[in-house]
Amino acid sequence: MRARVRLLRGVSTRWLRLGTGVLVGIFLTPFVLHRLGDEGWGLYVLVFSLTGYFGLFDLGITASVQRYVAWFVARNEDENVNRYVNTAFFIYCLVGIVTLVITMIGTVYVDHIFRVAPAYHQSAQWLFLIVGTGVALGFPLGIFGGILEGLQRFPTVDLTGTAGTLVRAALVVVVLTHGLGLLAVSLVTVGVRTLVPCVYVVLVLRALPLRFHWKFVDRKSFRLMVNYSLPVFVFSLGSQLFFASDEAITGMFISAASVAYFAVGARIVRYSTSFTDAVGSMFGPLSSHYDATEDMEGQRKILIDGSRACAFTSFPLIVLFLILGKPIIQVWVGARYLSSYSILAVLIVAVGLTRSEETLRYILQGMARHRPLAYLRIAEGSANVVLSVLMLHWFGILGVALGTAIPMTLSALFYYPPHLCRILKTPLATFLTRAFLPPLAFCVPFGAALLALKELFPKPGVLTLAVQAGAGGLVYGALVLWFVLTRDPLGLKAKARLVEAIRGTLSR
Repeated sequence: MRARVRLLRGVSTRWLRLGTGVLVGIFLTPFVLHRLGDEGWGLYVLVFSLTGYFGLFDLGITASVQRYVAWFVARNEDENVNRYVNTAFFIYCLVGIVTLVITMIGTVYVDHIFRVAPAYHQSAQWLFLIVGTGVALGFPLGIFGGILEGLQRFPTVDLTGTAGTLVRAALVVVVLTHGLGLLAVSLVTVGVRTLVPCVYVVLVLRALPLRFHWKFVDRKSFRLMVNYSLPVFVFSLGSQLFFASDEAITGMFISAASVAYFAVGARIVRYSTSFTDAVGSMFGPLSSHYDATEDMEGQRKILIDGSRACAFTSFPLIVLFLILGKPIIQVWVGARYLSSYSILAVLIVAVGLTRSEETLRYILQGMARHRPLAYLRIAEGSANVVLSVLMLHWFGILGVALGTAIPMTLSALFYYPPHLCRILKTPLATFLTRAFLPPLAFCVPFGAALLALKELFPKPGVLTLAVQAGAGGLVYGALVLWFVLTRDPLGLKAKARLVEAIRGTLSR
């Protein structure tokens, strides 16, 4: 029960962090754009996008830190925790040095990489140096966030990150209001991003008896790290191939203008389904804990409860965008992009179905049985590229979306559930019924409410969409609350406490 309470708190704070980031991005972007201008803002975005690829140097080590910190702590092996963390920190220091060297080289040639106006050449070099240095520092500092995740201190990580987002937004507004420009904004952004993991360092050192010295770097820990991290790294490469290739294929084989129409639908899907991924990621460290204590019943429980939680988040998004996708696009970017609805419809079904099974992937990572996932993701990415190129000749940009959706849907339907149910010795029918049937059933009245409201208020508008989504959400939320209070053990306990408190108050 305590584990479930921790997970509920973690999901709440993770959503708070994501929601804060989305809102800050929505409101801060036009403010920064208008003050930096097209050239300054474009340079800012390009440099941060380019240095974002340095993230591949993570090599899957952060995921391994989460896994083995949870594992060793569950087994009370403090010395192994110390050796593993020291080994990861040493490797990340080397990665940081390599990143810094690449940054130094890139600083010299950044104005050749991009078509930068002569007036911005020096600013581009300083910007690349600042951002690249921040990324380099982020590697060794980044393991401390992974340690806190491994300790299942999700609220601590998320609330600190949320505070960092708000502080960064406030400082950006201050420096731009006072007439400072591009480099000041980059210093604020990188400075706050570096400060947040420094807070994690303090919290970790208070939570664990860690000692840092090169003599604690351990070959056994390194072998564990490589065996676990390599499939995670391959999975990440496959994900890049899967999700980053569509717009490139559209631009190469159709036209650059078509990319905008594809991106409108794709980005709605990407932003909305990130909340489901936040739910699933909570279960990796808990799965590692159960794996260390050989608690197979605990694994089965999070298999069903975690998948149900992801489905409760993912399924209504599918229904929402299938019904209200066109007015959402019209209000957001204008009626000229309504043709993007077909992209949105195809991708939201496939991605939403896949995201509903995020818990399954994180359980496999928590049990260190994720190697087949890496091969599967590479195969999915390759199939995506081939199918997208073939199908665009018949269906245009819709064919690119179909090329992505088909392998994704096939994996979600025929690989993940049977594979994990076989490992955890859980009947597939039991899993599907208990995990997915309630969310699927609740989507029926939710969809009916949205369709009725769409007929009542047919004219697109921000207020209209807010009323439609809000009223439909109340219907869905009431059903979910009923399920939690009448079917879920934690909800039943909370209901009993509430009834007892009300009776105690009335008896007075």
